[in-house]
Amino acid sequence: MNQNENFGNFGKSDEKENYREIIIRSLRKGPKTPAEIITDQKLPDIPKTRTRMDYHFNQLKDDKIIEKKQGAIYHIIITPQKPLDQKILKILESDDFGNKTIKQIKESLDLEDTKNSKNDILESLKKLESEFHIHEFKNMFSIPSWRLNKYNCCVVCRKKFEDDQLIISEITMGDHGGVSNYLMHAVCRNKQQNYVDFDLSNCDYCGLSLNANNLGIKENNKINIDAEIDTLFNEPFSKLFSVINGEHYASVVEVGTAGGYAHFKRKDGKQYHPYCFDIIEKPKKGFRK
Repeated sequence: MNQNENFGNFGKSDEKENYREIIIRSLRKGPKTPAEIITDQKLPDIPKTRTRMDYHFNQLKDDKIIEKKQGAIYHIIITPQKPLDQKILKILESDDFGNKTIKQIKESLDLEDTKNSKNDILESLKKLESEFHIHEFKNMFSIPSWRLNKYNCCVVCRKKFEDDQLIISEITMGDHGGVSNYLMHAVCRNKQQNYVDFDLSNCDYCGLSLNANNLGIKENNKINIDAEIDTLFNEPFSKLFSVINGEHYASVVEVGTAGGYAHFKRKDGKQYHPYCFDIIEKPKKGFRK
């Protein structure tokens, strides 16, 4: 049975069947938020409706019938059936999920002795994009970043997660009120911000600033993390250089005053907080990776 065509008889109760069918019927018209489905299907917009729909959304996701695109936007999962569609997806999953042109895709297909015209490939690409399997930007095609976690990949650098890397989740509030969690390497957090030379002042393990005063902690933070900061910067030099007032010193290279100082451990051209350095150096002695 093709799950994309037959969605009936999923539950024993009439309520479960009705709500599942309501959600699917609405999403067949196109991606929607829960609020848009309520409006589209003329349901009462009350807490009870929202609660029931949340339950059935989760059930449908578990059954791999729908998925959340971004924020609170849901759509029906359509599994590519054509061999050409499947091969193109495999090509876009290679080389760290990097962007590829039509020419690059065709060259890869030709290597497999798959002779397809440019029009055939274009048609397949358009279909895959309409089903949210791929994304097109300036004639470059790729797997959408919001899908990368399904491949155990970072949404920023698009590379696979390794066991010895620190992974964090970014909690994102969507425009439509939904909450999403996107997994990324801790060191990739700064790469999203378009910082210049961020790697010159951040730890290569956790991605946090090597200067304790530049951690960017919320001013209204209600959690006491003084002990944790002391643990991260667990050597006198790392703490002392963090609190030196750079305004009292002229920059040794640039015109103007120093922005601050940081002391850290170095290895193989990378730099770490003292605590993080212990993690990568002594993984077998009880340190958590």
